[in-house]
Amino acid sequence: MPQIHQLYPVPSVQYPNDHDGIDASARDYIFGCPISAVANDAARSTGQPIWRYVYNAYFPNQQPIPGLRAYHSSEIFEIFGTYSQHGATQQQIQLSNFMQTAWANFAKNPSGGPGWNTISSGTLGELGANEKIISNYDDADDDNPTTTVAVSNEQTLRSANI
Repeated sequence: MPQIHQLYPVPSVQYPNDHDGIDASARDYIFGCPISAVANDAARSTGQPIWRYVYNAYFPNQQPIPGLRAYHSSEIFEIFGTYSQHGATQQQIQLSNFMQTAWANFAKNPSGGPGWNTISSGTLGELGANEKIISNYDDADDDNPTTTVAVSNEQTLRSANI
């Protein structure tokens, strides 16, 4: 437990309460570390470019529970443009347009990438965080299974059939 408290200090700016700290540690354990290991192993073993993203956007008009934030599969609404138009924000509209374009371009030309760096850069695309459409998310700590970083919905895109 002391190691978990060091990685997820409560209270702190990032984890203001026990719920946020527990949620982040469970999310990282279930999603963050395993997907990082699989993506990095696939990149090393195939030599093919692999892209990852973390989806950190959340919008009140798609929250099944108030205050839920980004949750597993919440980006599906933006990918397909099926989010509720009632209460949609300008950021949500722009993010949805960006994601639809990125996915379509990636499907047309996988070697061109989806619009952010491959995992070999040590960063992954962060979609929708802090009112930004796309930014870089430092993935350095994800490679060490004893250290985790706060991530939300994380997906891997690859251009190789493995």
